[in-house]
Amino acid sequence: MISLRDYTNADYDSVRGILEQLHMFSEIRDTQENLERKVKSDPGSIIVATDDKKVVGNVYIVEDGWTALI
Repeated sequence: MISLRDYTNADYDSVRGILEQLHMFSEIRDTQENLERKVKSDPGSIIVATDDKKVVGNVYIVEDGWTALI
C-alpha cells in the first residue's frame, strides 16, 4: 500500500535515484543541502511516496509568492 509523508534527510539517496532515473536530477538544485534547507524553510514542501517503507516517488511543492508549482 502506498503511503505519503514528509521528506527527511534519510530519504535523500532514494529521492536522488528517482530523479536520476527520470533524467530530472539537477546537480545544482537537488543537492542534499538544498533539499534540507527547503524543508526547513517550508515544511511539507517535499513529499515522498512509500511502499513498504521504500521511497517510490516524490513531489516538490514550489511557491514563490505569485504562483505555485508541483
